[in-house]
Amino acid sequence: MKDANRRFGLPWTDDDRAKLLQLRADGNPWKDIALELGRPVLSCRTIHGNLVRASTPLAERKRRWTEAEVAEMIRLREVEHKPWSQIDALLQRPDGGSAQKYEGLRLPKKPVAPHLTGGRVNDAAAIADREKRRGLEHPTLTAAFFGDPLPGRSALDKRRQLAGGAA
Repeated sequence: MKDANRRFGLPWTDDDRAKLLQLRADGNPWKDIALELGRPVLSCRTIHGNLVRASTPLAERKRRWTEAEVAEMIRLREVEHKPWSQIDALLQRPDGGSAQKYEGLRLPKKPVAPHLTGGRVNDAAAIADREKRRGLEHPTLTAAFFGDPLPGRSALDKRRQLAGGAA
């Protein structure tokens, strides 16, 4: 039997939104907020995130990091051991922005794979090898299906090449 106070599927009113913002500002956990409003927890979190994002100007959310801000963020985290929520508030960054920047600085940059750049490779040896492979075809459809190596590319072919070169 459904609870009469539950408002699943009903649109959010302005009063509901205001109450949601107030309850969250008071530090209530999501479970209690959801019970108070008679809504699912996920719905409350989603609506709250949308409201917070809408109230933050785009220029502020997309603002570039300065070297001073990065240094201050690192100091706050590593020296003062502040939580990310406080660091975000002190630096006037969106929730999770400081943590994301910090992790981005810690992790090494991944090289861009050729398939992500439209397949363009500037290495002459790689280009020559690719053109050579394009010229080769599998001798039978079965070989292609089962992933047999191309002619001249198997381990036996390599062994023959080495034996022929040594002789």
